[in-house]
Amino acid sequence: MNQALAAFPHDSLAQAWRLGEYHTGAMEPWSQNVLAALLAAIGGHDVLEVGTYLGHTSAVLCLTLETLGGGEFLGAEIDPERRTRTLQRLRALSLPRVVVNVSPQPGIELLKAQATESFDLVFLDGDHTRAVVEMEADEATRVLRSGGLLCGHDVYGVFDLAGVWTSRGGIALRVPLIHAAGGLGIWQKP
Repeated sequence: MNQALAAFPHDSLAQAWRLGEYHTGAMEPWSQNVLAALLAAIGGHDVLEVGTYLGHTSAVLCLTLETLGGGEFLGAEIDPERRTRTLQRLRALSLPRVVVNVSPQPGIELLKAQATESFDLVFLDGDHTRAVVEMEADEATRVLRSGGLLCGHDVYGVFDLAGVWTSRGGIALRVPLIHAAGGLGIWQKP
């Protein structure tokens, strides 16, 4: 993959699919665009993503960090093949000002190992069981800086995780679903 193929946003899902930038099970490109815009809006430089899958959203986040002048991307992916594919995708990009690390630790363990108030954005898209997402969200709240964003995928559909964000005073953004689940949960730390 080259830098041109990884450029976002795409004109359509069909274009993203043809370019190999979308894969069934990955976050919808329009939701990725919203996430990138939110990161840019807060001027974030430190991002933690739980559940990198194949690195599609990771690439969008890292390219956004590069555009913002650099930063650090820390991912969690417990599946060895998916972790390898994420790292390959990110290494293929020109990211001279972004430090990239993708850990094999479960998301909750990686979150617990981070210093308080050390991230601008935490994106949860790993384990989709409500109990785990609630624990991850609680830890993410601790590691977020003031004004930082806690976001999560698959808040509508079969996982029904909207309440994780709305119970915190955040929102659950309903977008067109192309799978059994989708949408974006968003909460900003005061």
